[in-house]
Amino acid sequence: APAHSLTIFDRCYLSAELMINWQRQHTTSHWMTPIKSNTQYEAVEQLDKEGRDLLVEMKVPAHARKQDPSLPEKWQARLVLYPKPEQPNHVIGVLTSLTSLEYGTQSLLDVYFERWEIENSYGEIKHNMLEDEVLLRSKRPF
Repeated sequence: APAHSLTIFDRCYLSAELMINWQRQHTTSHWMTPIKSNTQYEAVEQLDKEGRDLLVEMKVPAHARKQDPSLPEKWQARLVLYPKPEQPNHVIGVLTSLTSLEYGTQSLLDVYFERWEIENSYGEIKHNMLEDEVLLRSKRPF
């Protein structure tokens, strides 16, 4: 990852091992990912008046620490929650390594949704280019 960059991961990549090691390897770049609905965390510090911007602490699973003994027992990240979920399966918030308050709450949410809009646009382009045809992929013809 380039220095001073932000990598946005899909929610399926949220793991203590990946995020901790990402920060260790890319000390001048950051990560962001939507939070999973079953993510367990403890609020360490409230960073805004509304309680939507938090510094949180999460436990590193024992199986992850067994595979990588250098992992700590707990790790911290910033959690920014959306004011209201607008639809079912809506992203409820994002976790990020951008803990500095110079990155505003709304700015962090805007960055994630800008990425989401770009991804949706690519999907529409692919859909239009295929003219609604189903694309099948295989390593060999049948």
